[in-house]
This record gives sequence, structure tokens and C-alpha cells, in this order.
Amino acid sequence: MAALNAIVLDMKETLREYVERFTRVGMEVQGTQDSLKCFIFESNLRDDYKFKEELGLQAPKDTSDLLARVQPYINYEEKKLVEEALKGKQSIKGIKDNRHNDNEKTKGPRL
Repeated sequence: MAALNAIVLDMKETLREYVERFTRVGMEVQGTQDSLKCFIFESNLRDDYKFKEELGLQAPKDTSDLLARVQPYINYEEKKLVEEALKGKQSIKGIKDNRHNDNEKTKGPRL
């Protein structure tokens, strides 16, 4: 039981990583009611997660319900991470393109 309570969503951790850690340890803990596991899971989410708000509005029936309901939030978070990564690559590409254009301008006419 203490092992489950020690699993807290870190600032650098994705929701998927948190769910995987929690589920792995949750499977090892015997004799704990699903409702208590769900409560601990929700308690250890960061407050800035919309999913925590959803759980506060409607408690999950059991861990299966919890895991089914968290999946869209995982998908959304991963989509945002991919978009941010692509945006970062585009801005780096833009910087490189500008450098290339600047180099062409400073070379002067070719003879």
C-alpha cells in the first residue's frame, strides 16, 4: 500500500509513464480494493491535469474504468508533444535557412 502512495506524477514525467509505473506496482500490491487504488492514483496526479478534474467530477468504478478513461488524455498529451517537437524542428530549420540566405548575400557576385 505504501508503495502505491509513493508513486507521484513527476514534473518531467508523461501521463503514460505515470500510468505504467502505477499499474506495475498496483499489480504487485495484493488485497487492496480498486476504489482505494483509484483514490491514490487521483491523489498523486498533479493539479494541472484536466484528467484529475474529471476524476473529481465522476469517480471511476474500478481500475479498468480508470485506465479506459485516462487513455484519451494520454493520446492528447502525446499529440501535443509531437506537435511541439515538430514546431521546434521547423524553427531550427528556419534559423538554418536564414543563415544560408545570409551567407549567399555576403558572398557577393560570382565571377
